Amino acid sequence: MNGGVSAPRKLSLESARRRWGRLVAFVVLVGALAPGLSAATLRSQTLLAFVHYIRQIETRMKKDRQQPGKFLAVDSFPAAERSQVLAEIKRGGIYIQDIHPRNAAGRSLRVPDGWIHDWYAIMEIPHATLAQTLQVLEDYPRYTQLFRPEIVRSQILKRTGNHFLVYARIQKKTPWVTVAEDMDSDVRFVQDGPRRAYMISHSTRVQQVEHAGQPNEHVDMPGQGSGYLWAMDSYWRLKQVKGGVVAEWESVALSRNVPFALGWIIRPFVQSAIRSTVSGLMQRTRQAVEALGHSAQEEANPRRRAVSRIFLARSREPLRA
Repeated sequence: MNGGVSAPRKLSLESARRRWGRLVAFVVLVGALAPGLSAATLRSQTLLAFVHYIRQIETRMKKDRQQPGKFLAVDSFPAAERSQVLAEIKRGGIYIQDIHPRNAAGRSLRVPDGWIHDWYAIMEIPHATLAQTLQVLEDYPRYTQLFRPEIVRSQILKRTGNHFLVYARIQKKTPWVTVAEDMDSDVRFVQDGPRRAYMISHSTRVQQVEHAGQPNEHVDMPGQGSGYLWAMDSYWRLKQVKGGVVAEWESVALSRNVPFALGWIIRPFVQSAIRSTVSGLMQRTRQAVEALGHSAQEEANPRRRAVSRIFLARSREPLRA
């Protein structure tokens, strides 16, 4: 009996040592190579590969919108996979996929001196309306509350109807580095019928911020710096369904590549960090839309609003011994 208890503990300790060993090795390698990785310049051929890939994605999305019965990316999934994904999001889950970029011929996309990160996520927001979801997504000044700590600044520079020019400062902290980027984006929301809407966002300026938040803060020239982020375009597709809104999000970003010899250890850490960020973004978007829906229900029900005010008043009364 004692042997049955001690064996799993031994395996657990060995597993922990291996994980810590990989982490230490990663930190040591990054530290050793930091001087060589400290600067990178965006090359025209790298950006051109990204632009071609974006055109490919947007051509596919346009075709989906024009085909009867198709709008969401999940509509084009194989039947078994589609059923599985829809069942998962119906249960409240968030399906996330790291898409391997391919060219128009279906072969792995070669990006000279660059790395394209293409991430897709889908969820259902129960009891939500299309209007409520759009209201949250268009409320850019509130992004610093909704998506902190990743977004630390956000404002609308100009708005003409559903066309926005927005600014955001994106910041990501890890145990070994803090990265801050200033980004301007051209954003367009389109109501595609009474039950569908989509958003297209193209970055127009990305500049790395050095010593963010400190007196000596300054920005690098576009395309200069460490190359953590050179461009980022994103897309929302929203569909009103029975019981709520299905929301799809896809983000395509361009960064520097990593040395081939270190790819096997750096890429999994980067992908894990991005997956965590995507999950957090989807969860907080859903929470914000749900909160807006609850607020609307309270306002629409005078009796419930009066009861809520009574409970609120009582909660503020001092406790009696």
